[in-house]
Amino acid sequence: MEPLKESWPNNVGRSVTIQDMHGDDMHFTITDEILYPETGLEHEKLLCLQRIEWSDGRPALRMGYYMYTTNTRGTSYWVWGQFSAFILAEDWRFLHEEAKRRKWF
Repeated sequence: MEPLKESWPNNVGRSVTIQDMHGDDMHFTITDEILYPETGLEHEKLLCLQRIEWSDGRPALRMGYYMYTTNTRGTSYWVWGQFSAFILAEDWRFLHEEAKRRKWF
């Protein structure tokens, strides 16, 4: 089943807590994100470039991806990828140009 664009994740404004390598909590808020279907995997994988703000106010960028999956009950949904994202140069070019257009840098 092909996911509709309306089903794409939207995490702008979401506050996130992660742990550093020492187990200490780190907090940030997602202030903007760019989603782009990976070339060749348009119906399965969304590349994601997020502009975040750390709790101390520092801005940063976070690269990741979502995979479209189906659970055992047949419900389909997007899940955050847990590994480093591999990305084609042409897909990176789109993300980079869109980030420049949005004046992220």
